[in-house]
Amino acid sequence: MSEKNQATENDNRVNAKHGAPAHSRIAGGGQRNSSIELLRIIAMFMILAHHFIVHNGYDVLKLPLGLERIFFQLVMAGGGKIGVVIFFSISAWFFLDKEQTIKSNLKRVWIMERELLF
Repeated sequence: MSEKNQATENDNRVNAKHGAPAHSRIAGGGQRNSSIELLRIIAMFMILAHHFIVHNGYDVLKLPLGLERIFFQLVMAGGGKIGVVIFFSISAWFFLDKEQTIKSNLKRVWIMERELLF
């Protein structure tokens, strides 16, 4: 085998292995990168913690200054805004990764409208 053919074969092997972005769907399995999905789940829990603290009848500001109040205000309440940015950034990345056509976008809008109406 010549060096040129071997180099081409190695390039094809690398492209087949690393050609698709790590976050994209794998053609056969329909799976996503689990580390990105884990980050998305953590962002959801950050949003839930924020809603639990901010939109609850329990007033955190009435707590005495201490470790519990600092944890509630800084970690749980503040993490929600960061979680929203992470969650929507990942969601937008997955939407933008696919090839966009007018037909696919209209189909997506039609599906969302049916879900909304029913």
